[in-house]
Amino acid sequence: MGYQSLPNGLVIEFDFGYEAANGDPTYPHISVQYRSDGPLSADHSYSLAFTSIPKGLIDAEVRHKLIHLEGSQRENHLQKRD
Repeated sequence: MGYQSLPNGLVIEFDFGYEAANGDPTYPHISVQYRSDGPLSADHSYSLAFTSIPKGLIDAEVRHKLIHLEGSQRENHLQKRD
């Protein structure tokens, strides 16, 4: 995905592919990937939450998203990772 091996951080991943080895859901998804004890990874064991990408976003258009994170609160529309 291009961010693997960056040290300690948080990434918002827009993923249209499926990689079974990373524990990806079988559908295009948005994931919040976080790691504080080593390099970032696309593996979904480091996903704080994920949700499907809305159908209206699955096209070739460039979009800019503003994501606001505050404390440990998560938006209700994201699925909590077990």
